[in-house]
Amino acid sequence: MKGIRWLGIAVVLLGIIANQWSIGFLLSNDGRIESSFNRNLILLFQCLIISFGLVLIFASKYRQFATGMKVVWGVGYKLLIGVLLVELIFGGWFNPLNRLKNLNIPRNTVMRYDVSTLYPRNSLITYTRDQYGLRGVYPSPDSIDILTVGGSSTDQSMVSDEETWQAVLQNEFHKNNQPLSVVNAGRNGQSTIGHIKCFELWFPVIPNFKPKYILFYIGENDLNGGEWEKDSLIVKMTIVRLVSSSIRHNSFFFPSLHTLYRKFKNDHGIPANKLVDPALKTWTTLPLIQDSSYHQIMAGHLDQFAQRLNRLMDYTDSMGAKGIFVTHADRDWRFVDGRLEGVGDSALFGTVAFNGVDKFRMMQEQNRVMAQVAQERGAFFLNTGESHIWEDSDFYDLVHFTPDGCRKFGKMLYDSLNAQITTRANGYPEKH
Repeated sequence: MKGIRWLGIAVVLLGIIANQWSIGFLLSNDGRIESSFNRNLILLFQCLIISFGLVLIFASKYRQFATGMKVVWGVGYKLLIGVLLVELIFGGWFNPLNRLKNLNIPRNTVMRYDVSTLYPRNSLITYTRDQYGLRGVYPSPDSIDILTVGGSSTDQSMVSDEETWQAVLQNEFHKNNQPLSVVNAGRNGQSTIGHIKCFELWFPVIPNFKPKYILFYIGENDLNGGEWEKDSLIVKMTIVRLVSSSIRHNSFFFPSLHTLYRKFKNDHGIPANKLVDPALKTWTTLPLIQDSSYHQIMAGHLDQFAQRLNRLMDYTDSMGAKGIFVTHADRDWRFVDGRLEGVGDSALFGTVAFNGVDKFRMMQEQNRVMAQVAQERGAFFLNTGESHIWEDSDFYDLVHFTPDGCRKFGKMLYDSLNAQITTRANGYPEKH
């Protein structure tokens, strides 16, 4: 009887602990469950657990009920042991490679999406990630020539494998008898904060990982608040976060539960991507910020940005690779007859409102920092973001490339890098 009562107490405590805040820390970096539906579902689940625990506590004096609960406890005990064994054998607790699937990095994944609402497409696109979480075709991790790092504009989850700008760049090299491999390590939502985490948590567990060049296509997410809001691999550690982070990074069962959560979340009206038609936007030539104020407003941000760029170069150098910084293209601004125009919609940089014209000027400030760090660290610098060649059809939402944009960008990269990139011959870098 006492055993059943103690079991009931344990179940009640579990119900109290399994609340929306503790579950929030497991399912998201900011510890919040955004959907009210999901919060209510967790509350219902919590009430059911606590109610069951109370039943065990107060009904344990009934012998017949207690006997039944002993049988349940016997089965549950063996099931718990089985779950723990599966966790220890197949989880990432002792096998670092298993941790990849817990870092917001899909592994051994083939997804197909209908993107017909984003750009003309009659068939589903294919999104593939291999056993290491990388996207692209290459012989082995130690034979990668160019590794691309960035956010969603590098990841390109809404562009098919064979149409990404990495595939275009690789094909351009191959057409010119340069058998280089270009591999995609982009992750949605990452700023340079997340890129640093990739070097700390992801790349070290890929065996014999030795890319020759690392191309950083960055800037957009840093300007949009990466360092003061959230990033997909950055957490501020507390006791609760430390425990939840360990579970997220090592558990065998967590990814499946998280996938169900995300599927449930998406089923309740949170779209992954939306078409944004530039023709429906209001365009202006007038900024919201005085021209002389950009550097002053961004001074602290630019200092931190430079520090993170230098840290990325430290990691790049430690891998024996050469860095390539590429500025981010965007359709929040455009050039009409040589005149800068920007979307009239405003956003916030901290507490300062800015529009599309301001965004171009602010990205210029970031680009200058990128150019300076590249010069100081011996990296290549390509300023594609300020080019006048971009058109509405190159983007489906002002930020992310369509296949047309990928082709244009990939060929632009090839034209810029062809004379500087070296090829591998017999496993050793060799100029051609």
